[in-house]
Amino acid sequence: MKKGLIAGAALTAAALLITPRFVGQSIEQDINQLIDNINKAPGYQAESLRHNRLWFSSQGAIRITLGGQMFANMPGHEPVSFDVEYAAEHGPLLFNAQGPLAWASFWASVDGDQLPEEVQLAEGEPFYLTEGNISLGGTINMHDVIPRFSVEAEDVVIEFGGFEGRGALGKTLNYQGGTGLISVSSEQGIFSLDKITVNLDVENNWQNGLTLSFAEGSQQVALHNIRFSSEVHGQQVSIESLTLNTLSEKVSDELNRVAFTYALNNVQANEFSMNKAIFTMSLGNLHNDVLDGYARLLEDIQNMADPDDLPKPAQDYLNDILGALVKHQPSLNIDELSFVLPAGEFNGHLNAELVGVDVLPDPLNDQAFWLQHVSANGKVSADIALVNYLGGVAMRQQLADNPQFADMNEDQQQAVIQQQVDGGIQMLVAQGMLEQTDEKLISNLTIKDSILTINQQQIPLGL
Repeated sequence: MKKGLIAGAALTAAALLITPRFVGQSIEQDINQLIDNINKAPGYQAESLRHNRLWFSSQGAIRITLGGQMFANMPGHEPVSFDVEYAAEHGPLLFNAQGPLAWASFWASVDGDQLPEEVQLAEGEPFYLTEGNISLGGTINMHDVIPRFSVEAEDVVIEFGGFEGRGALGKTLNYQGGTGLISVSSEQGIFSLDKITVNLDVENNWQNGLTLSFAEGSQQVALHNIRFSSEVHGQQVSIESLTLNTLSEKVSDELNRVAFTYALNNVQANEFSMNKAIFTMSLGNLHNDVLDGYARLLEDIQNMADPDDLPKPAQDYLNDILGALVKHQPSLNIDELSFVLPAGEFNGHLNAELVGVDVLPDPLNDQAFWLQHVSANGKVSADIALVNYLGGVAMRQQLADNPQFADMNEDQQQAVIQQQVDGGIQMLVAQGMLEQTDEKLISNLTIKDSILTINQQQIPLGL
């Protein structure tokens, strides 16, 4: 038994000594793959400056250039490059804060000395630092930091309150991060926001995001407590939050859906106020060939030597994928358009798709053909008080240059405006374009066979 224990201990020690070499080889392969993925992303170029692999550690540097060939011939274009230094300790036994057991620990940083002199940050502090480990289960755990810094250029001063984020990359990429206070000051005014938060949950091959291929998942970027004030322009603006959500999902092996949601909360701009506004748009039944073709187009643009060549790859892309796009009845939906003002609420949606297209028209811009194959339905509704308010604002602007209107006092002007707005609403109700309830005005619409129907009233759309 004693001999067995000794043999087992020897095997374990041998494994701990041999494994780091294979870990180092794997890290080198992963870095080369990362460089390849960056080079496939439009507007980016990457090259390895050095990579030194020892038995228990690796270290090296990558140079990343922003702009790339796609901007090379633009007037005044100067590529921006920065060097990323990195190092890794090979596991599975680690002797640092990222251990004690992991395949590897790593860090990478961008030296602050590479920044323009207008960017000011603490001496000796890296402009960007990420560190983490690769767990025994293969998950990459990371912690990113961008320190506080300021930028002074001419009459503009930018203060950035830093960024910190944490994430885990396995079969999915889960990441959360946020900034500190951000402000921009100039003679024109002061802009500030308390923070920007980022949340990512991307499934499948997250590296597709670098090459703009399709990757399932959701992303959210939110700006919190935005403020702008300007004595010069007499403006005071505040927004409690501005949020962008994106969702990418596969409907089948070949078809995909992408949705975007913009949301505003509590907007105040001088005398104007809005409690909330939401806009959600989705694109459905997008064939894989469409998304792959789009990625190829961007890659072609990146590699163009002459920007005048742009129309050609765009046209080639259109010809290649348009058939695949229309064959699967692509849809463009406004899933929600809503806002709330003190005067009332507005809500609307529109669902549209292309149907029955087997052969593309010649020429492609045959409007009558496309109208014949559009199928759509939607609905809008608004509080009557809101329609009166918005109509009044529009009518006041329309009458602003009328001398007779200008000579009236406020009560007379308001009477004229209300009369015009009421008359317009009643005319649309009489024509059947609007349905009126006690509190709301409603329109239902459909488009089919080149005919627009609004509340049962048909309007041919033939051109």
